[in-house]
Amino acid sequence: MQFYFISEFPAIIKVNGVYSGKIDKAMKKFSLDNNAFVEVCPLNRTEYPISFMLDNDFLINPPNGTIITDLKGAYVISFVCLSSFAPFSIINQQKFPFAVVTVFRENGLKLSIETPTDFVAQTFFMTDSHADITPFVINNYQFIAVHFVEKNLLTCYLLEDKISKVFSKNIDAVCFENGLKTTQKFLDIAKHKLTIEWDFLGKNLIAKNTLVERDENYKVEDLSDAVIPYAFLEEFLVGGNVDEFLSEDLKQNSSHLKGFFGDFIGVFPPPEFRCLNEVGLIYIKSQNEYFAEYFSFDTKNKKICNIKKV
Repeated sequence: MQFYFISEFPAIIKVNGVYSGKIDKAMKKFSLDNNAFVEVCPLNRTEYPISFMLDNDFLINPPNGTIITDLKGAYVISFVCLSSFAPFSIINQQKFPFAVVTVFRENGLKLSIETPTDFVAQTFFMTDSHADITPFVINNYQFIAVHFVEKNLLTCYLLEDKISKVFSKNIDAVCFENGLKTTQKFLDIAKHKLTIEWDFLGKNLIAKNTLVERDENYKVEDLSDAVIPYAFLEEFLVGGNVDEFLSEDLKQNSSHLKGFFGDFIGVFPPPEFRCLNEVGLIYIKSQNEYFAEYFSFDTKNKKICNIKKV
């Protein structure tokens, strides 16, 4: 079986006790047998060593700090920084009349929120050294936002009798004037920028107003047939207008595309063991499990005229 290893920290890989190479942020391919014993030996001073049997139990229940993506023919195994050995430190603490919010490092990165009626704590599997803490109000509901700047992760919590997390998303910019507005930039073909003004209706933050922008030099008619499916999926992902990519027949059924594709989070070209005409989509299975699905596209006159799930 093919496995691709990638690590946020430099490490040595040993397989069945034998040195097998070094891994880092560049993906590296390994051909390994089922039930191989793998050891990940960090080359820094803040991470725990990791060891596991490469069996089905590991692949369906990865431990904290390990992310597994099923590519339907291979697996990507990613190791993320936990900073388990980093010394205790307060990253930021803010005290408000209604809450005390603390971001600190102690055997990992942690957040605590304490109100007169409740207390919550959460561990984040990342190594941010800077976090902004900001209160905001939507529809007379009080929220706390914690923006982990290095990872561009924004998390928001509703402060009622019980504290509840209502938002977690990677963003590039945030504005708290008159509520909450986020901006996200995409490194895709059109260089999309997505700006969302958020509303709250009693359970979760939901998009109220959305603005999708493209690079001013981007033109769909300049794309090659091979690139059109990727550009279409990236436009669909950000909630843009995809009609210009579709034939007249598909345009009439575009309302069914959401159910057809599901809630994918990314688009990627096929790995070497898949057909060249397939396009991969990534989906979330659980907090540290992802999986891929593949689709093929037929185009005619630079319009997509047929889509099949492979």
